[in-house]
This record gives sequence, C-alpha cells and structure tokens, in this order.
Amino acid sequence: MTDNPRQVRYDSRTHTADQSEFRHEWYFFILNASQEIGRIQERILRELEPCGELTELETGILVPKNSLRARLIIFQSNTGEIPSKRRIYDSPKFCRDRDLRPMNDVQLDNYAMKFI
Repeated sequence: MTDNPRQVRYDSRTHTADQSEFRHEWYFFILNASQEIGRIQERILRELEPCGELTELETGILVPKNSLRARLIIFQSNTGEIPSKRRIYDSPKFCRDRDLRPMNDVQLDNYAMKFI
C-alpha cells in the first residue's frame, strides 16, 4: 500500500463520425475520501460543462483506516481538453490513463486495488 493513494486519473475518446450532441466521452477515476470525491466531481463537471448524462460507479470502502472510496464517472462533453487541471485536483497524482474505460463493479474494484 502506498502512503497516500489518493488520486484522479482520466481519459477521453472523441467520436468523430457521430452526429450526437456531444463529441467527447470522458472517464474519470477518483480515489479519495467520500466527501472529497463529491467535491472533485463537481469541479470536473464545472470545468468540462456543458455535459451530457452522467454515469457513476462506486466501490465500497477500500482502506477502512482512511475510509477511501473509488468512483468512476463517465459523461459526454463538447470540451475536448481540460481547461485547468489545477482547478480540479492540484496534485501530481492527477494524470491521464489510456487504460481507463467503462467497467463493471468487479473491474472497478480490481482497477482500484492497483493503487492501494
């Protein structure tokens, strides 16, 4: 287990052939305390608005001592780049992860365990 596993990882896909309202699909993995996850998620959505429908998947408590949780959020946006990463999560542990994709709850648990 690392000393401080808290982090935000992200990736996006661009849909060029789609005639949908939103061109970019975003994936964010947030590993943090439950209250902080909500605040980070609000900042993500604010930076990338307007956004389409939001899908969320959350794990149970991963580290009981620190009550850390993991959440995967997926949504569409017309914003193709993050305007300010610092306004979302000012940390070197905010990074792009090209392996991040939609997943089910078991896959999310396994993905989260890589960072604990």
